[in-house]
Amino acid sequence: MLVPRGHPLTELDRELSLADLATYPLISYESSRAADSSLRRTFHDSGLTPDISVTARDADLIKTYVRTGLGVGILAEMAVDVSDTDLVTLSVRGLFPTCTTWLLIRKDRVLRDYTEALIRTLIPSIDLRDLRRALADDAPLHLDAHTWREREDLSKPAPVGEFQI
Repeated sequence: MLVPRGHPLTELDRELSLADLATYPLISYESSRAADSSLRRTFHDSGLTPDISVTARDADLIKTYVRTGLGVGILAEMAVDVSDTDLVTLSVRGLFPTCTTWLLIRKDRVLRDYTEALIRTLIPSIDLRDLRRALADDAPLHLDAHTWREREDLSKPAPVGEFQI
């Protein structure tokens, strides 16, 4: 969650709650408008109604709306940038369900350099030789699964998961 510096939510001496968030206009992705979005379901399941005042297609626009005072931003962890010094990041970990990004790779396509670069960005620990071998052998590839923050700080241990390609 992003708020401008000096926002009342930065003054809390406890973790944020959904009730705290429900008192402010929210700015999030366009998918939040859907009745079955995880954001809406989470509030609904808690007996709360979110005030989704503005939605946007990308994180930079959400940040711009937050800067102009239209509300507080709820966005993907990967969109938070340390260079956004005029904004404060507040943890909402545990308030919303985890959203998983899936990377699908077609076995009948050549892995281009730019595709490999994207894969290395998303999964820094991957050995591309293992990926190619898994694609050729139609075998599962065992990778470390981690959140975006853990990906940024690979010194943290990540749970091991199995991914089928």
